[in-house]
Amino acid sequence: MELALVIPVFLVLFTGIVDFARVFRHDLLLEHAARAGALFASDPHILDRAPWEDVNQAALAGAPNLKPTPTIAVVYGADSTGAQYVEVTATAVFSSLTNLPGFPRTISISRKSRMRVRELSVDGV
Repeated sequence: MELALVIPVFLVLFTGIVDFARVFRHDLLLEHAARAGALFASDPHILDRAPWEDVNQAALAGAPNLKPTPTIAVVYGADSTGAQYVEVTATAVFSSLTNLPGFPRTISISRKSRMRVRELSVDGV
């Protein structure tokens, strides 16, 4: 009798733990994708040696197997000191396994990484 009352509580708790772990993994992969894209875009020396052709490919390589595929946005700019920077934003929609009351079924997660653009020197260093 008691087991019939406790099992649904444990199942809901277990499902919540699994969904939290999935959201955390999703968040970490998006952060890694944004950082990989920003690193690729910030160093002009890497462009010739990298296996990727653009920032989008480099960022997506930072988050392999992430479904649905994240959207990558790239912004170049200058800060208040005049230093050039690149800002890469990775955004994706996370869908939970269950539809628990009070919790959204889908969550939009976005992570941003900003890096200073390395200046291209004459000798290529």
